[in-house]
Amino acid sequence: MAPIEELEELIGALEQLPTIGRKSGTRLALFLAKNRGVALRLLRALEEVVAEVGECSICGGLSRTPICPICRDREREPVVAVVEREEERQLLEEVGVYRGYYFFLPEKWGLEEVERLREFIRSYQLREVLFAFPPSSGNRLKILQIKELLGELPVKFTQLAQGVPTGVLLENLDLWSVASAVKHRHPIEEEE
Repeated sequence: MAPIEELEELIGALEQLPTIGRKSGTRLALFLAKNRGVALRLLRALEEVVAEVGECSICGGLSRTPICPICRDREREPVVAVVEREEERQLLEEVGVYRGYYFFLPEKWGLEEVERLREFIRSYQLREVLFAFPPSSGNRLKILQIKELLGELPVKFTQLAQGVPTGVLLENLDLWSVASAVKHRHPIEEEE
């Protein structure tokens, strides 16, 4: 039997998603082809996200408005958590012990992103920068580089407490571990 072009196209599109390979893409495509109600609901949800959701012009997180509700809330604590991914913000918000702001620093960052972070810290009069990256040697180097670039600012630099295993994404931890890591964050110290 010859492959159905539309199914092959859908499988190829699904394979572009994180953690979806050929087998999972095929399984999902066949499920959607047989369950039109679910497929139509997914199609509507995707259309809405594409049409309505963009990036916050201040922090870089996802938002339905040009400035996200968190950046508009001037009652939050004067702390900014520097994160890489939306999942990290979602998790920190869900935990409920962190009530500061967020700044999204892409994996491939440069001086332009650091300048945006500097301006964010100044304009919001923040007193602490919390690096909410999972522990790894690469992230440790990134933290030290950014700290050095922002060193003239009158802020305290902190990172999540240890106990978050090296190389593990925050989204893969239980809520208690994340809450504990945020509560017990500590200053970043130079290596000797």
